[in-house]
Amino acid sequence: MIEAMFNNVVQVSLTTSIVILALLLFSPVINKRYPAKWSYYIWIALAARLVLPFNFIQPAALQLSMPPAMNETAYTLSMPRVDSTVATNTVAQQQAPAIVNLSFIQIAAILWLVGVLICLIYHLIGYLLFKKSVYRWCTPVKGQYIDTFNNLLLEMNIQRPIRIVSCRKLSSPMMSGILKPVIILPDVKFNKDQLILILKHELIHYKHHDIVYKLIIVLAQALHWFNPMIYFLSRESSRAMEKYCDDEVVKNKSMLYREIYSETILAVMKATRIRTTVFSTYFNISGGHKIMKDRFVNILNTNKKKKGITAAIVTLAFLMLSGMLVACNSTTTEKVSIPVEVVKQYLTATKNNDAKGVQATLVEDLKYDDNMAVISLEVIEVKEETNPSYLEYALESQQAKENGWTKDNFAFVYAKYNIQHDNELVPYKSGLQETVFELVRSDKESPWRIMDQGGPRY
Repeated sequence: MIEAMFNNVVQVSLTTSIVILALLLFSPVINKRYPAKWSYYIWIALAARLVLPFNFIQPAALQLSMPPAMNETAYTLSMPRVDSTVATNTVAQQQAPAIVNLSFIQIAAILWLVGVLICLIYHLIGYLLFKKSVYRWCTPVKGQYIDTFNNLLLEMNIQRPIRIVSCRKLSSPMMSGILKPVIILPDVKFNKDQLILILKHELIHYKHHDIVYKLIIVLAQALHWFNPMIYFLSRESSRAMEKYCDDEVVKNKSMLYREIYSETILAVMKATRIRTTVFSTYFNISGGHKIMKDRFVNILNTNKKKKGITAAIVTLAFLMLSGMLVACNSTTTEKVSIPVEVVKQYLTATKNNDAKGVQATLVEDLKYDDNMAVISLEVIEVKEETNPSYLEYALESQQAKENGWTKDNFAFVYAKYNIQHDNELVPYKSGLQETVFELVRSDKESPWRIMDQGGPRY
């Protein structure tokens, strides 16, 4: 389960990175031709795709179609049987220590999951510490601040109650909280024009649901922490969010209004010393001289830009196409399976008494005894069997001759494992097992499936 999810995450991460890289390379052209709103929604679309790393469009699965000659006979795969007198002595044999044999993909998947948890815990603890250190210094605002705030709520048609407080530990206005949003102002005296601009900026963040926007970005970072392109996405999406908010504040406004708004941001910048947290928006996040210059140029720019609908459709279509290509590749990879992995899947399903899971690893007409009553199964070793006598014997079989099979149609896997059955229910042998599985495929594009098993030849 975790390996499959990790595989999906890696594939989606790689394909989405292509789109991110393209957007970064063409960002000068994009910023010149299209409004910040365009980038804002493209970045969140990419983040949403990263947070949902699943292939929604699956091509038709390749099916293993065995030649007619093989379908004439039904086969049964079962465990070795023992006498009932011996069955009672098998429990003691299960005490031998088993070696856990993890594949590279399993180790990578575990490390990925640990990284996801560390990233999420880091952001959560950071937010809780921020909330604890800041909220205790907050006090309700009064007088002109309340009147101005209520008038803006009516003007912007915001009906949900939003708290507004001041805090002497902050030097920049901000909005915090997902379920219970609160606007926090620094304990500074603003004139009426500055106050209106600051509150309007934060309320636009609220109407855009920008805290949820940032949460999606954080989830994308957590799931894809190993991919450096995700941190570029986080940076650019934050810039687009602020520029889009600026655009809404100065929309259809005069140059004088835009200059006053820019001066208000500059005034706040001079006093800004804040601790940031992912579940908050800020009136000013400087990000360096170059970033702020770009932001001011955007505010003062009155030129009309293209909506960019065609460009957005092309970008999202490319993202969907890359997802479909991943789905095709994933399906082919899954169906054209590795023999060792097929045997591991068989043993895992056997351990879980999963009859359907076992049957999925077998050739179509090989019947599985679904009443195995497995109590425990510990895999010690699974590897490719290289003894040439197995292939020589298989090639001499009637089935191989009738179907024209060659060495490319056969594979052999050695497995060593400890298994314990409930011998009150079934008479199968428990204890240490050494088995060589014979796997077949009809052609190179078909999946490997188990056809037979037997003891090793030394």
